[in-house]
Amino acid sequence: MAKGDIFFGNISTYVKSCKTMTVNNTIVGGKVVSESGRNTGEQRTIDEKATIPAQWGVHTVEIQSSFADVFIKPTEGSCITAHLHGNGRIDGNIELEARGGSTIKITVKTSDVLNMTNGRIQLDIGLPTDLCPHVRVSSCSGDISLESVSAQQIDISSIAGAIMIGETRAISLNVDTKSGDVILEQGTVFGDIGINTIGGAVDVNSSFGRAKIETISGVIGVDTEAEEYFVVEASTVIGDIDIRMLGVNELDVSMETMTGETRNQHCSVAHGHKAKLDLTTTTGDISVR
Repeated sequence: MAKGDIFFGNISTYVKSCKTMTVNNTIVGGKVVSESGRNTGEQRTIDEKATIPAQWGVHTVEIQSSFADVFIKPTEGSCITAHLHGNGRIDGNIELEARGGSTIKITVKTSDVLNMTNGRIQLDIGLPTDLCPHVRVSSCSGDISLESVSAQQIDISSIAGAIMIGETRAISLNVDTKSGDVILEQGTVFGDIGINTIGGAVDVNSSFGRAKIETISGVIGVDTEAEEYFVVEASTVIGDIDIRMLGVNELDVSMETMTGETRNQHCSVAHGHKAKLDLTTTTGDISVR
């Protein structure tokens, strides 16, 4: 084993091509820890990296970030990469922690009291293109973005922050956020979609089999082209619901609102697929086209 290589004790195969790219990392018991230290609120630049071998048998990649924005994209090779970077006036301790195994965990840890002003911290994650596990991402106050990711299951949870997903494929997608918009951009393909938010707009531009969308206060928009039979269940208390569809020749639709209007302007096509819509809002309009 050459100097600078990392061996994770709980992974059976040593991967020589996976080396730490981080300066001042410490490696203890198979754990890569990048410590930025404490300060008294001075302007700081954060630049910490970790590399984790992604061996056969990995079933879950778990990413936890308290306040940093998370950006996940594909990477070449057989290693998962993590890069925590940014700058700001920071008072407190920040750690990037990465652990290997069948469940790979990447965590941005902070001290109990952390104050940051005039800055932004981002966590970039690179996932191998041939790795298709369960991807689980959680954040307190940062935005979460996935671009061109393929996985069997994706679970995202956030307290406050936007969630943006583009060119991503998964059998199952579940999103749970308290306050923040959820955007599924064109090119995303899912089997089942579950989105639950208390306050935030939901915009789905995706192909799917079943989508269940619930929000308390927010507009719901769905723009989809049918590739097979699909179902949409959408409900909001305060907000409009707008469904736009292509490739549907037979539609079963239920629309219910207390104070708004309902409009069904859908035009069937000669050769298409069936669809079922169950749409409910208390204060808002419902439109199907």
